[in-house]
Amino acid sequence: MFIDIAAGLDQIWRFHHKIAAVTEIIAEPHPHLAAPTVIVAVARSDMTGDMAEIWERTAAELAQRRLRNSVARLSWPRHNADVNNLEAIMVRLSVILLGLTALSAPALAQAPNTATQTVDTMNKMWGRHPGQRANHAVGVVVEGSFVATPEAAKLSKAVLFSGKPVPMTVRFSNATGMVNLADAADAANPHGMAMRFRPEGAPPVDVGLISLPYFPVATGEEFAALLLAASESPPDAPKPSKIEQFIATHPAVAKAGETVKTPTSFARETYNGINAFIFVNAAGDRQPFRYQFQPVAGPEHLDKEAAAKMEPDFLRKELPERLAKGPVQFRVMAQLANTGDSTKDPTQAWPSDRRMVEMGTVTLTSTAPDQDKASRDLRLLPSQLEPGIEVSDDPIINARVSSYVVSFGRRAQ
Repeated sequence: MFIDIAAGLDQIWRFHHKIAAVTEIIAEPHPHLAAPTVIVAVARSDMTGDMAEIWERTAAELAQRRLRNSVARLSWPRHNADVNNLEAIMVRLSVILLGLTALSAPALAQAPNTATQTVDTMNKMWGRHPGQRANHAVGVVVEGSFVATPEAAKLSKAVLFSGKPVPMTVRFSNATGMVNLADAADAANPHGMAMRFRPEGAPPVDVGLISLPYFPVATGEEFAALLLAASESPPDAPKPSKIEQFIATHPAVAKAGETVKTPTSFARETYNGINAFIFVNAAGDRQPFRYQFQPVAGPEHLDKEAAAKMEPDFLRKELPERLAKGPVQFRVMAQLANTGDSTKDPTQAWPSDRRMVEMGTVTLTSTAPDQDKASRDLRLLPSQLEPGIEVSDDPIINARVSSYVVSFGRRAQ
């Protein structure tokens, strides 16, 4: 499975400072990617047995799949080459291969143009800031752990849900790519909670949540069109403006926007998984679900008058102060779909009577000491999963992955 490739890349990325040399670089234009496909052969003087095994599996997978007909060669170990700017090479490799691991053939054929348009429009509206994300550019990174309930293991065979403590990194963020946007500004909603779990002996698992209960559009193409309409609707635009016309034909946009408020703390917000995923248990039973992370302290929001009085970075300041006094916890819930519930339309919330299962507890304990580095190093993809959790037919998942890959590349430049 392509998960092996992603696992190898994640470990190589985290340990890139220990790599002894890069022995080969092969660049070849790929028919479905804007940038060349870059494959490297890596040598490590201190590569462990586990790393060697991962890279052997990765090499075999690359050879078998041949990256959708592009050249792929990987060898280990060799120790004599010397390449400058190793980090930039690893970023490029991570961007391209992580993107390819997540995309199906149809998505590869169509998604990149939409993804590029999406990121281009974000950069046009909010500015392009070196090293920063195109969306959710401003945030705070914290560390903690997750412990699953026994009920979770009945739904999924993933190591994540074994019940053992799993270390994790979480990034809370404001919406948009505006780096000077105040935390309480209307445009900072919906706020985000994105995380990487690192279960022992298994690939990392990425989860991305926002404070909307459902998404405003159903496909990546619609999201690109929404952004484009917004970018072409200045205050003095003739009425009805392009964004007003779009909202008139996409009622979920206004309804979703009406649900969000500014929280008193990143720790006092409910974060929702607007995409459906699938649990697979040891017996092979499959169960579609959506995540919901509920603050143990309870949700708490500011009205507009109170929000207007807050300091520009009050959310980013408050969370480290709160963690200095004690841990912050979230209940990890999964809403289970019934037969017939749509998994492919994120604009449609499932009925409230659907079963909610408590999957475990997230406990956040500290703030990452180097915020810039922690934020820069955290490259999350919603399709980065382990066996026992699978993507559904929700098209927004591939749209997110495609756009993230484009944004990754620009951040690395």
